[in-house]
Amino acid sequence: MRPLPAVIRSHPRASGFLGSALIAWGSCHPEFSHGADGWPNPVVRAIGASLPQPLDWVVIVAGVVLLCAAWWSLRPSGPAGHQPEAGLRSGVLVTLAIWSAPLLLAPPILSADAVLYADLGWILQTGADPYLVGLTGAGGPFAPLVDPLWAGNGVAYPPGSLLVAQAVVAATGADPYWSVVAMRLPALAGVALIALTLPSLARRLGVPGDRALWLGLLNPLLIVHFVGGAHNDALMVGLAMTALWVALRRPHWAFGLLLGPLLVGWRCWPSNKPAWPCWLPLGCR
Repeated sequence: MRPLPAVIRSHPRASGFLGSALIAWGSCHPEFSHGADGWPNPVVRAIGASLPQPLDWVVIVAGVVLLCAAWWSLRPSGPAGHQPEAGLRSGVLVTLAIWSAPLLLAPPILSADAVLYADLGWILQTGADPYLVGLTGAGGPFAPLVDPLWAGNGVAYPPGSLLVAQAVVAATGADPYWSVVAMRLPALAGVALIALTLPSLARRLGVPGDRALWLGLLNPLLIVHFVGGAHNDALMVGLAMTALWVALRRPHWAFGLLLGPLLVGWRCWPSNKPAWPCWLPLGCR
């Protein structure tokens, strides 16, 4: 029988897929939901109930270790730059898609932030001001799932992020489970922007493309945190990298001083505080 490290090196995509599947399985456990009956989906509850505590944590940790081992087995070695960038990126994207697939329909991984986004989107849907009523202030389908630590507290997200959350909630019919899961859509958009801009930015900085894609896109932290956790800072990072790409791609001052910063600052709109001072450094490249 072949040792496990050899199997992982021989089949990194399958090994990473299995690792993500284990993470998704453990995350279905009711322990990770703040709802009284666990996650508000019967299939997810049944999957989670198949793992008694503390086996849910054991499965998640095993999945993370397996995913990290698969990622490490793909680390670049030897001289860089021999593979065409287009072929290199497509291979990384296929691997990223395979490793992310088991997480897409699972509950948020090791975080309840996506529930907060859904609750804030619901508050906007009712016409209330989230900055005034606070989390769970409008009741609704997501309030029972919000972490009690945050219930009734203020909002830490800019208006642009709230509008994105409102759009997701509206598009999914304010479903208590699927609206939360759909908060991955903006996060996936952010990951797509990272994939689009990372090779060009790395090239401008003299970093080999294979190393940049391996460390910055295929990283298990990105997969678990951005894709699995559905965190809204994925879109923030993607837009920030797009702004840098725009500012560095064109020598004209308008790109560095206007268009690039606009990509970063839109999330602060509409706000009663001007965001333009944060944009200026992009124009001073």
